[in-house]
Amino acid sequence: LLHYIQSKVPDLPINNFTSDWNDGRAVGALVDSIAPGLCPDWSDWIPKDALKNATDAMTIADDWLGVPQLITPEELVNPNCDELSTMTYLSQYPNAKLKPNAPLRPRTNPGRQQGAKCSLARRYRLSLPWRYVRDSSVKRMDLHPRASQQTCFCAKLSRDWQFSTDSCGGLWPLSWGQVYLPQTFPNDSRAGNGPMVRCYGPGVEPSGPVVGAPTHFTIETFSAGKGKVESYLQGPDGKIEMLDCKFNNDRSLTYTSTYTPRKEGDHLVTVKFSGREIPKSPFRVNISGFAGDPSKVTASGPGLQPNGVMVNRPTYFEIFSKGIGKDRPGLPLQSQIYSSKPSDLKNNSYLPLPPVLPSPPPSPSDAGRGTPEVIVLDPSGHKNTVPVKIKQISEGVHRCEYVTTSVGLHSINVFFAGQPIPGSPFGVKVSPVSDVRKVKASGRGLQPIGVRVKDEADFKVYTEGAGEGNVEIKVIGPGFSIEGPSQAKIECNDNGDGSADVMTSEYNPLKLHAQDNKDKTYDFSYRPQTASKHTVQVSYGGVAVPDSPFRVFVTEPTDAAAVKVFGPGVESGDVQIALTNENGQDVPLTIEDNGDGTFTVEYEAPAPGKHRVTVLYGDAEVPQSPLTINVLPQVDVTRVKVDGLEPNAGRADFSVSITSPSGMRVRAHVVPTREGYLVNFTPTELGEYLLSIQFGGQPISAAPYRLTCTPGGSANSVKAWGPGLSYGVVCRPAEFVIDTREAGQGGLGVTVEGPCEAAINCRDNGDGTCAVAYLPTETGIYSINITFNDEHIHGSPFTATVTGDSPLKPITVSGDGIQPHGVFVDIPTDFVVDTRALGNHDGKVLCLINNPSGSRTDAFLQPLTDGAYKISYTPFEEGRHTIELLYDGVPIPGSPFTVNVKRDCDPNKCNAYGPGLEKGIVGISNAFTVETKGAGTGGLGLAIMGPSQAKMTCQDNRDGSCTVEYIPLVPGEYDIAVKFGDQHIPGSPFKVGVDSSVESNNVQVWGPGVEPAKIRSNKLMQFHVDGANAGDAPLEVEIQTDKGPLLSKPKILDKGNNSYDVTYVAPQEGANLTTKVTWGGEDVPGSPFKSKVRPKVEPHKVKLSGNGVSPRAIPASLPTEFLIDTSEAGDGDVKVDVMGPDGHPRKVKVTENSDGTFTASYLPDDCGKYKINVKYGGEDVTSTPIPVQVQATGKVNLCYENLIFDLDIDIEDNGDGTFNIYYTVKDAGDYTLSVKFGGQPVPEGFYSF
Repeated sequence: LLHYIQSKVPDLPINNFTSDWNDGRAVGALVDSIAPGLCPDWSDWIPKDALKNATDAMTIADDWLGVPQLITPEELVNPNCDELSTMTYLSQYPNAKLKPNAPLRPRTNPGRQQGAKCSLARRYRLSLPWRYVRDSSVKRMDLHPRASQQTCFCAKLSRDWQFSTDSCGGLWPLSWGQVYLPQTFPNDSRAGNGPMVRCYGPGVEPSGPVVGAPTHFTIETFSAGKGKVESYLQGPDGKIEMLDCKFNNDRSLTYTSTYTPRKEGDHLVTVKFSGREIPKSPFRVNISGFAGDPSKVTASGPGLQPNGVMVNRPTYFEIFSKGIGKDRPGLPLQSQIYSSKPSDLKNNSYLPLPPVLPSPPPSPSDAGRGTPEVIVLDPSGHKNTVPVKIKQISEGVHRCEYVTTSVGLHSINVFFAGQPIPGSPFGVKVSPVSDVRKVKASGRGLQPIGVRVKDEADFKVYTEGAGEGNVEIKVIGPGFSIEGPSQAKIECNDNGDGSADVMTSEYNPLKLHAQDNKDKTYDFSYRPQTASKHTVQVSYGGVAVPDSPFRVFVTEPTDAAAVKVFGPGVESGDVQIALTNENGQDVPLTIEDNGDGTFTVEYEAPAPGKHRVTVLYGDAEVPQSPLTINVLPQVDVTRVKVDGLEPNAGRADFSVSITSPSGMRVRAHVVPTREGYLVNFTPTELGEYLLSIQFGGQPISAAPYRLTCTPGGSANSVKAWGPGLSYGVVCRPAEFVIDTREAGQGGLGVTVEGPCEAAINCRDNGDGTCAVAYLPTETGIYSINITFNDEHIHGSPFTATVTGDSPLKPITVSGDGIQPHGVFVDIPTDFVVDTRALGNHDGKVLCLINNPSGSRTDAFLQPLTDGAYKISYTPFEEGRHTIELLYDGVPIPGSPFTVNVKRDCDPNKCNAYGPGLEKGIVGISNAFTVETKGAGTGGLGLAIMGPSQAKMTCQDNRDGSCTVEYIPLVPGEYDIAVKFGDQHIPGSPFKVGVDSSVESNNVQVWGPGVEPAKIRSNKLMQFHVDGANAGDAPLEVEIQTDKGPLLSKPKILDKGNNSYDVTYVAPQEGANLTTKVTWGGEDVPGSPFKSKVRPKVEPHKVKLSGNGVSPRAIPASLPTEFLIDTSEAGDGDVKVDVMGPDGHPRKVKVTENSDGTFTASYLPDDCGKYKINVKYGGEDVTSTPIPVQVQATGKVNLCYENLIFDLDIDIEDNGDGTFNIYYTVKDAGDYTLSVKFGGQPVPEGFYSF
């Protein structure tokens, strides 16, 4: 493993599995070496950011290379990391494979460091102490001496570039094509750490865009982080136009910028990221004259055919703007197959694309100037899921290549000069990949010989297990074929000099009868009309099946009238036959004249032994008479088997007949053994052999045995997968699967080496695969060796880590999608993984679904509550699926789970619900929903019966459900029947009562939820709907905003008597809200209600009033209060602070009223200026703080007192103008007391004691 990593990452010194991985750069380099472009900037990572480096690299490896994080990034960067754990994690990389649509990209700024010497200088030890002067007007570079500066120069030179120096006065010629100039130069303003952004597309190409035709380009910011993207267009007149950059919200974080040129000439496109120009900006674009005519552009190719395109298979089509299309000289037909050598045609090895042909001369129907563009929309309408590659292969001819990743109808939109071409968009149905190798065709109609003129030649095609595809048959005769706009007959005359003249004329093709047996088999038949060689082409999914095309040599029919029979053997006479046993006794027999000159003799020998047969014809004994027959004991043929004979089967003659694929007899060597017979033969051809075995003159089976001869096996074609190859749990079977279907014949060997001897169990699945399980009884590292024909397969030996009892026992898995039975083909299903019992929810759940064919089905994981996950998938194959569930790389108990998928339907899994099944209204549309998700493949049947006919419509929601609407015309009771697969679903037929129409004008709606002044951001709003006087009808509430949907749908609470409470959570402030309320499908008065969401709190709308905030002076020592009105300010907390003249706060009492107001009261105990500060919702109310002047009141000079001094003072009013003051002193010490009246000190009111 260490040697492998060192070979992959030669630029880093990696000599161990501990400290050399602590900075995170090594794992980034390893990821990029396996998939160049997946992590290209690892060399620029800062070692001190070790955790971020490791996290980024391991996350990318997990997402795009399928390498689970068996250890965490924190463990990898820990100086004390476990060496075995690191080795286990890194051992996954040799088998890692890049997933489709991975975000590969070039290194964003490879010339980041200034003054770095180039590879040429390192190679030749070149050091040039000169500075350089760049001159774009001449093809030369002058080097001038400059002290104390060494710079390495690199440039990609044309043939006539030269180096010159003023030190020696001569020229230095350099080889053309060598690389000499780095991407950054000393003193270059663009050198350094620029933004890691790249830009591409027709809008920034040097040529192509034309006047008046929209064009675009893409800005990718995947590796640049967050920043503002800007783009500008500068025309020939110097005017600068700012372009709109639309964020695409995709994995690569791309933006699309579009512009329409208005003038010819050179334009400059400037792209900035975070205020700085990106590399290569500005882009110089030459705009040509006005756009061409898209109506003269054509497109053709297999990528535009309605059928034949398969998922995950590359396809193409060509765009012709020179009027050459399908008439282009030398352009191959779409059905033509190209091969690198003749043997490839026999082995079905094809080149994916035809060769590029030379460009023809211009056509008068040229489309003019313009650039072709192609946009592929997937079945969901998304345009970023299918990448498109367009390249020009000759003048006026562009080739478009794309690879689809989903099944269904795709829309191929082809534009020229910004406008769609004729026929665009093209509908292309993408089908699942079919395995044509599993298709078989056989029958008399495909045999090389045996078919005569006007005979019915029939054959059968078997497609079991081959996936989806169309069977296509072509019968061509008599020896040549031609394809084109019409069918043509071909005549060939031999000139006798090694050449032949071929002439064509129209002809009627052979009529082909076809029948679909509905069991994955098809019957075909045809009647040849001429005696010559015919060719039968059998294809499945557009690909020829094995051995196709079939050559059939048709012969003339036999003419019995031309046969003559003569000789004494046919002369008239009586036949006499006598049969005697070895004792001379006659044996009874019967003679039957067949009427055609032959006789049938039947007899039954009562005992074994030699018998004598004497035959006389016309009283004369025929030649070879008498005949001796050896009658053997009775033979039990039913006990004969192909692989041996039972001892008590009896004794009889044993014979074997073997026929090769070409119809020749094959010599076999029969060796008697104690158990029976051993038959040996040497196959000389590839294909199917027929083996017929006779025992005692009788065949032991009704049909011959079929043996298939294949080429010698190859270990490189054997595949193995499964959790048992990488991990396991003690005392639990560790399982994996071995696939030998593409390897041919050979011996398979499996051994397991480890800390203990593990028992191995191997089960043949009967389809070329086998399931293997071994039982480890001790923890440790196990080595699994898998050999084929004594050679290790790819990846062998595999290393598996076996751990103790799993700590993941509390994890539960439930749902229909994980059950052994009940999952159907093409029907979405799901299940739930609950990890909440573990307590810690930081782990990662991984789901791998393996198909019977060895491929994988995509699984979609959706987090639910804290620690629970919903996993959804749609199976596309029949048969046994295995679902592997991992938690932090460790299998969940019970994993892998086995799910048997079949094509069927289960009506019990359907569900119907909705107001239309509970109650109906006459004359309006009543709706309900039917869910068929998880019920399998079947037809949905709907019927309604009642007092009158009711129009019913059904709309597919494309999520496993459909919406059904019906309009009854007469009130009464209706029966609604819902069937799936011709069977009633649960609850069907539904009985629905239909009432008369209603008056929506009598519905009343009120409440803060529909009052514009009271709708606040993120607040739970409510309003009431009263339909007591409007009749019975369904209430529907729909709330829409101009800033996206609500967080949740409105909730409707039925309070009885057609009265409802509606609640919803208002969106963010500033959103325009439209509330549509319908009663029986009609708008109620005032609907739709429109309002604008106000902020949650508006402190500036709080109103303050009362004596406590009066601008006039208020008396001291008397309680005062003021009113805080928040009825129009939203919901918030009120906080009131009163600061006295001495800078100390005063106690304030705030009382909430029921009308959205608050009363604040306080006691101004001193004269002077008070400050009143009010906050609402944490923000200051407008105009606060408010100054309040407090003045003295009363006549303080008339006050006198008889005082008792205290710390905690209680003042008691005697009611006669006098007060008693009480206190209790607890500690000795010095005290002071100040007595005030009306806010002013009383005479002699300050005391010390």
